[in-house]
Amino acid sequence: MVALFVVLTFILFILIDFLVLRARGEKHPAFSAVKVFDSGFMNPGNVYLSSGHTWLEMIKEGLVRIGIDEFVQKTLSGLKFSTILTEGSRVKRGDILFTALSSDKIINFYAPVTGTVRNVNSEGGRKIEDPYKSWFISLQPENLENEIKSLRSKEAASSWLTQEYARLKDFLSFHSGDAALAGATLHDGGNIVEGAVSSLSTKSVKEFENQFLKVN
Repeated sequence: MVALFVVLTFILFILIDFLVLRARGEKHPAFSAVKVFDSGFMNPGNVYLSSGHTWLEMIKEGLVRIGIDEFVQKTLSGLKFSTILTEGSRVKRGDILFTALSSDKIINFYAPVTGTVRNVNSEGGRKIEDPYKSWFISLQPENLENEIKSLRSKEAASSWLTQEYARLKDFLSFHSGDAALAGATLHDGGNIVEGAVSSLSTKSVKEFENQFLKVN
């Protein structure tokens, strides 16, 4: 009887808090859904994916557009992109193409092909709804015929993203450390919490970049 009274009292306090916060337009933690993602990724369609989780799309006049894939969008939170490159800059495959800021941590993204910058998307740092429609840089490629062999498309790209998801789970299990941080990265059932890598230390985020974002 005493236990039932305690439970009902606890529920009553949560309900009161919920009603107060609702009146303020805020959410109670007990009623907030945790956003997670699993191994089911969007099919990237007609774009090619690099081992550094950038995508490449061939457009008119022999140019290519480059952005980030869905894996990166869901793994890192609140990304704000920038680049020091300008029109006419030449980059080699594997050079830093642009950078992003996530939770005060700097992440580098690398060129999937060699080429000359033709355009930098001034709106590239905005919130990304569909990662395969938001591009950041266009290049005039120099050796696309050979370098495209290292990229993946369609079914091969989707299969590879599923493998990367499994590799990410192992990475987070190793780098999460204490139980509190583990809860911030892996949700009940083992699904990965969106933005999980951004919760890690600066050292671990840099290791994520080395393991997942470098072009090889």
